[in-house]
Amino acid sequence: MGSSNTHPNGDSETIGGIVQQHAYSILSAHEIDYEGGPFRILRMRNPWRTGEWEGAFSDKSECWTDEYKEQLGYEDKDDGIFFIPFSAYMSNFVLTEIAMLL
Repeated sequence: MGSSNTHPNGDSETIGGIVQQHAYSILSAHEIDYEGGPFRILRMRNPWRTGEWEGAFSDKSECWTDEYKEQLGYEDKDDGIFFIPFSAYMSNFVLTEIAMLL
């Protein structure tokens, strides 16, 4: 689970497609070869099922190639599921929690 940055307006504020002070599911983590080197990217889900990251590797981003789409299982849908570069995640989220299910 990732918790986005805090904001005086709480979850009524959205920055770059990310709802502020809001919890998101981290569905998977990946490392791809991008621009000649390793690149980390997360697949996330907004539980509200609407609103998605708007930066690099967002649904409308020019970063996507057919190879990346196939490799990561990308679908262009307004379903709350999106990919976000790990560096952007670190700038937009303040808390990460991991639960281990036994």
